[in-house]
Amino acid sequence: VPVLITTLRDEDWSVRSAAAEALGEIGDPQAVSALIAALQDEDSDASWMAAGALGKIGDPPAISGLIAALQNEGVYIRRVAAEALGESGIPQAVLALRTTLRDENGEVRGAAAEALGAIGDSEAVPDLITALRDKDWYVCQAAARALGKIGAPQAAPDLLEVLRSEVWENGHMAAAEALEKISDMQVVPTLLVALGDKYW
Repeated sequence: VPVLITTLRDEDWSVRSAAAEALGEIGDPQAVSALIAALQDEDSDASWMAAGALGKIGDPPAISGLIAALQNEGVYIRRVAAEALGESGIPQAVLALRTTLRDENGEVRGAAAEALGAIGDSEAVPDLITALRDKDWYVCQAAARALGKIGAPQAAPDLLEVLRSEVWENGHMAAAEALEKISDMQVVPTLLVALGDKYW
């Protein structure tokens, strides 16, 4: 492990990426500080591997490091931190991810929505319902998928609104799939045909 930690500073980005990946597989908490620093790597792949490694280690310092990275100035770092928190499945990340749904960047908001769906905590449902109306269609899709994964019947009226809306038409398929999961609404495909949805 000490050798791999040192290798996180190698001149070759591919070597740094491989070291981060290996540290995640080993799961040794002594690598956490170095991996948090590696989130700032100038290479996006190395940064992504570092985030993933922290999520796999999953101890409190690792999760705290990823939560702190949600406030980083770098858009990519915020996004990979959100993704890693989702993959970790740690409920302690839910509050921070709910806040991240209001990030200024659509990719980060979408990653936060996906992460909340992966964690599956119903506390996030009101925030995800709000995210269905995001100005970025990708966020709307991600929120609909997350609501389907969580299983939130209270979101059905809002998902139906997305289904009927021309403004959010890129989210139609995700909304339909979520409705089928949470309400067993077998009529959704028929409804889409009736609406003339071109995405179904």
